[in-house]
Amino acid sequence: MPAERIWLDVPYAEKDLAKAEGARWDARARRWYAPRPGMAGLERWAARPDIPTSLPGEDRSLGSGLFVDLVPTVCCGSRPPHRSGAATRVPGSERPDDGDETHQ
Repeated sequence: MPAERIWLDVPYAEKDLAKAEGARWDARARRWYAPRPGMAGLERWAARPDIPTSLPGEDRSLGSGLFVDLVPTVCCGSRPPHRSGAATRVPGSERPDDGDETHQ
């Protein structure tokens, strides 16, 4: 059974240098790897660990998506925000050209 590959993050501009240091290209994964552990010349391209989709202790029971994650429930009170899709006039937002001739 082949050993697990040691993945590398090699920028395209440095691919020839990495290859000269012994890195190999996996065409299926479209990624560079070290053929064996402990290759000192390839350490500079050692892949960083993947970013987790959730953090330890994170609670996503309220929903998912960036909006839900960033907006606390206290901002809206006990009612959800208005989402009818209809335009809502904000007092004081009328434009001078709304037919009022005093703003010329």
